[in-house]
Amino acid sequence: MDINPAIVAYAIHGKIPRDIIQQIDPSVNNFIKEIADYNSETTANEVTENVKEWLGVIGVPLGNFMNDL
Repeated sequence: MDINPAIVAYAIHGKIPRDIIQQIDPSVNNFIKEIADYNSETTANEVTENVKEWLGVIGVPLGNFMNDL
């Protein structure tokens, strides 16, 4: 994914409309939808490898991500 993680974060939280992200990169839009579907009931085992890899790239530990859900 070659899009700034801040843009992804804003899109996850609805600050950037997903239809705009869809126009920029459809695969990123699917990734954002996946993360947005996570909630406080999501377990670490349910987090996909794609998301875990992205978290590693942007330097966010999985535990922090899980706490922020």
